[in-house]
Amino acid sequence: MISLIYKSHTMKKVIYLITFALAISFTMQAQVAGNTNTLSFYGDRLVTENNVVFNRGDYVLCSNDPSIQITTGTIEAWIKVPVSGAGSGFHGIVVKQIAYGLLLDNNILIAYDWSTQYCVPTIGGEYATTRNLADGNWHHVAMSFRSGVTNGSFIYVDGAIELNFTYNVCIPTGHNLTIGTGSTAGSEQFFKGQIDEVRIWNVVRTQSQIQTAMTSELVGTQTGLVNYFKFDQGISAGDNKGLSTLNDAISPSNNGTLNNFTLTGNTSNWLASNAILPVELISFKAAPLSHAVKLNWQTVNEVNNKGFYIERFDALNNSWDARGFVSAQHKASTYEYVDEIPESERSVRYYRLRQSDNDGYETLSKVVSVALKGAKGMKIYPSIVTDGLLNLATSNTEGDDFAIYNLLGQVVQKGKTTQQVNVSALPNGTYVFKVGTEQAKFLKQ
Repeated sequence: MISLIYKSHTMKKVIYLITFALAISFTMQAQVAGNTNTLSFYGDRLVTENNVVFNRGDYVLCSNDPSIQITTGTIEAWIKVPVSGAGSGFHGIVVKQIAYGLLLDNNILIAYDWSTQYCVPTIGGEYATTRNLADGNWHHVAMSFRSGVTNGSFIYVDGAIELNFTYNVCIPTGHNLTIGTGSTAGSEQFFKGQIDEVRIWNVVRTQSQIQTAMTSELVGTQTGLVNYFKFDQGISAGDNKGLSTLNDAISPSNNGTLNNFTLTGNTSNWLASNAILPVELISFKAAPLSHAVKLNWQTVNEVNNKGFYIERFDALNNSWDARGFVSAQHKASTYEYVDEIPESERSVRYYRLRQSDNDGYETLSKVVSVALKGAKGMKIYPSIVTDGLLNLATSNTEGDDFAIYNLLGQVVQKGKTTQQVNVSALPNGTYVFKVGTEQAKFLKQ
């Protein structure tokens, strides 16, 4: 969110970028470059107003947009429920009342079917798994449903099927979608714990699709994805009192509104997620060469990774152009890519990585900028080398690749530029020393 990393069904993939000078560093904590947070829910909070006690639990009120008024679809979320203090009774995770919803009942994951009250036939009620999720760990929960189809609905925990059942969506047009409560009518169904990566689809996702994508951050353009809340907002445990909107990554967006959150401190606030992910990218660096830009990145874990597309921003056409592709090594690895830049095009350049999974899901990095300057006035001396040592004086070429050619145009020596290059192994003769587009002749005696 991921990813970049999939780990034992422990949450989403993410690229976490910190930009410093010309380097970006990714540390996967939860999801999305530079901001990898989750939302902490306090649960039930009793307050007294005018001598009357009210439950002011915190929750997110989302839209009732026609795109989520569905009878066939899939809902997903990552949740973390504390071992103790989660409370008894119903606690909503992602719920659209009288339509569809995933909840906890005494910390057991359930789906609720409102057909006993609102539909014909009057079956339904609670469909419970056997999974108690109050263990202090992150879990991915999902439900796919086909209203009225016998055994056409499934509940998943961490990608595994927990329940197959017949489900009915009664009134899809009725209520707003909510996150963190099963009811907005004071029924005290407030969730306690953390919620992250909520997705609503208007299509049934297969088990394989759920397993493959659950630890990956999505680009938001997947077919059937109608709501996507990444939760990557705010300052972890900081003062976020002005940040009461939960952004929807789908365009056009249907954002949610935070209700009754304190938005400061370690509860009822935006917090850093400690989820573990699938392609764990720990560093990403861009460095200018005299003739190119060299990109380096390093992973410490890879699962289901196809590889990385290197993209460069084209300011003239306001678009991102693919420069190349580097295949995955499927293990902790260091990658390198050199993007050649003609002398006439050297300027500030912008790059990003597009990490691609084997199933087609992709995660974008943030952008890194790099200022390119050509090697100016490259000078080698002495022009006649008698002691085997060639001195190099130039700018912007330190660490660049160099090549030495004989007069037949054959490469006779290669390496990385330093202030002094040992050419003692070369036969006596005249040679051309070249770095990028810069070159100079010298005589070896």
